[in-house]
Amino acid sequence: MPSPSTPLPPSPELRAERTITWAAAALILSPLLIFSSPEFREIGVLAFGLVALPFARRIPALRQAAGNRMFQAVWICLVLIHLASYIGGIQQGGSVAKSALWTVSGIIGVAGTAALTVILLQPKWRRASLAIAIGLTVTLVVSSLLAYLVFIQWQVELGSRTVHFDPRRLALVWPTRILTMPIGQQFWSHTNDAAYLFAAAWVILLDSLHRRPCFAAAGWALAALLGAAVFLTASRSAFLMIAAALPLLLAFRSPRFTLKTFAVLAFAFGLGFAGLNLKIDRIAPPPPPPPAGESPPPVRDIPPGAIHVTGIVERGSAGRLHSYQLLWEDLAGARIFGQGFAANRLPIGSLMHEHSTFLATLRAGGITALAGHLALIGISLFAALSLARRGCRWPLLFAVAIFTGLLFDRSTVIRLTGFNEFLTHWAAVWIPIFRLAAPPNP
Repeated sequence: MPSPSTPLPPSPELRAERTITWAAAALILSPLLIFSSPEFREIGVLAFGLVALPFARRIPALRQAAGNRMFQAVWICLVLIHLASYIGGIQQGGSVAKSALWTVSGIIGVAGTAALTVILLQPKWRRASLAIAIGLTVTLVVSSLLAYLVFIQWQVELGSRTVHFDPRRLALVWPTRILTMPIGQQFWSHTNDAAYLFAAAWVILLDSLHRRPCFAAAGWALAALLGAAVFLTASRSAFLMIAAALPLLLAFRSPRFTLKTFAVLAFAFGLGFAGLNLKIDRIAPPPPPPPAGESPPPVRDIPPGAIHVTGIVERGSAGRLHSYQLLWEDLAGARIFGQGFAANRLPIGSLMHEHSTFLATLRAGGITALAGHLALIGISLFAALSLARRGCRWPLLFAVAIFTGLLFDRSTVIRLTGFNEFLTHWAAVWIPIFRLAAPPNP
């Protein structure tokens, strides 16, 4: 019999949680920090799901959630979406084996995110996950702003090489990926990736500041940096994310908090515009004044507000509406069950991919899959709204921000991928359901 001073061995529940969290660190977080290629990260997400599933049944919170009707309804919707996409792929002459592989891997990936989400929501893991989230957010926003305002030569050079990069717009810079550049990895991601992640982080951060935590001063400063970064991305999807979440963020809260929120937004956008002018001056410095008697110099080729201010409207749909119409026409004869997962992430019109997660679901599984996708999002939002009525508002804000950000951008979250939208979408789905089914301590 062990002495009173002998530490007890960890319980099967704790061993399962530790195994899953270490697997997440190795297979999801580490590849995210190191590899820019989503194909590498996709393998990690799939491997994590395969590791997590055998241990997930040992976690009481997940077993409790498994008996919840909303949890079960989401899985029914997910199976319906995959079944429709599988049928659509077969009807279009796709490979039975490959269609089945996409179906199985997608379900495993979603199950893995469910297991990880329920663990990170537990009180014993919440502080560590919060520290990682804050540290990653600060690192990314600071490095992105430094690259935009200080170390800009690489952006100017890159902008001359590809039409998909504009040095006037802030990109997402991963300093941790610099070490893997010799093997072909890049340390920056697309502007829209920065906008998507920074807007979601801004919404969650502001909600936490309502409770006036001990880090409130640093939190408001970080909110200003995130807001400036969102402005500098010139991404309309990010503006929509903030606009959609803002009424829910401010509803039934004090006038003081509302004024501070709008003040930090105004300051952030002003800071961003000042940084934009600095950037434009460094990219294309204005010509010197002409000698007396000569005509004035020509206007600079890059007006400061061309993309970030007036361009917000002038850019129109950036080819989206026309491509969406082409997508609908291309689905003629396959609108019930779609064209299968093989059709996802393929160019359409002037777009490199669907540029709408929900239309990606329609493309793969037709109207049947889209109905299932909207239904599971509705279930998640209902759970989030129930939590908000009880005083826990951040799951609703996160879900609204993420689902809004997927309306006119990004691609499939049903077929397993290594892109950010797969993990963030399913986190936004699972968080409200798990909080409601088995709420942790506040």
